[in-house]
Amino acid sequence: CLRSAGFHRCGSACVSVLVVNSWGNLVIPCPPPPYSTPTINFGECDFICDDTYEACGQTCCPTECPSGQELYNGSCAKIHLQIVDEEGKVGETSSLALDPSGRAHVAYYADSGSDLRYAAQQLDDSWISEKPDGKDDAGRHASIAFDGAGLLHVAYHNASQKDMMLATKQASGARKVQIVEGNGDVGENASLAHDSAGDPHISYYDSFNRDLMYATRQGGEAWMIQVVDAIGDVGEYTSLAVDPSDDVHISYYDASGRNLKHASRQTDGSWRTQTVDTDGDVGEYTSMAFDPFGVAHIGYYRESGQDLRYAVAGDSDSW
Repeated sequence: CLRSAGFHRCGSACVSVLVVNSWGNLVIPCPPPPYSTPTINFGECDFICDDTYEACGQTCCPTECPSGQELYNGSCAKIHLQIVDEEGKVGETSSLALDPSGRAHVAYYADSGSDLRYAAQQLDDSWISEKPDGKDDAGRHASIAFDGAGLLHVAYHNASQKDMMLATKQASGARKVQIVEGNGDVGENASLAHDSAGDPHISYYDSFNRDLMYATRQGGEAWMIQVVDAIGDVGEYTSLAVDPSDDVHISYYDASGRNLKHASRQTDGSWRTQTVDTDGDVGEYTSMAFDPFGVAHIGYYRESGQDLRYAVAGDSDSW
């Protein structure tokens, strides 16, 4: 049999390579994945996905889903909407983090009561809500994160005392509330992250001096406070992220220049700032993250065109 002519030997017979159930020395069918039809492609087992499916690796993934479901990670998943807290007017400036088991934890502001709220998702998908700091008007601009030891932390602004705050849920379940900085009117637009050693890093806005601020501490020592950028009115809508090398980066809005900016902490503790986007009034509501290769990605809002924008770091400080 001449394979180049479109045939191969199957036992003592010459069979077309297009016949699915005849490949090799025995008549063995090609096993197709679900939602597909088996085929032969140049003498190798292959498959064609059914309508409303497409090939994704060695299987077929849906291209559309029934009502009440959405595409998620190559499959159809039901949409689950839950009310976490409905006690009064709640939910402004929320921040979400997942624990090691995948359960959700949300920090948010309760306008009714002017409180910081924290809600934890239970095994039965119910929610338990707490008030980590209910003394003052506190909780706006909350940012929630787990450290390496699995302890939960929330950075937020105390509007009554005008302080940058941090609440920690300790292993015993007790809550510890502390002032990170109390000079001036500080703490708006807080963003919290931890490095690989579990040390906290917080970026925030000093609304009195109109500066971008940064706070960190190592091993439970006293907080170290730095002014990151003080040129004009800068520092609103901060987003702090730690890259795979444990270097700290902050995206933020420059209100004076109406630009999106980025700051990176250098090995000597100084800060290097650069302008990322200058296309109109751009850079509010920033959100930054790093991929596994250490490349920075920023999502943000452009007021001039009322658009959602996206920037990714390139070579030689380009974006």
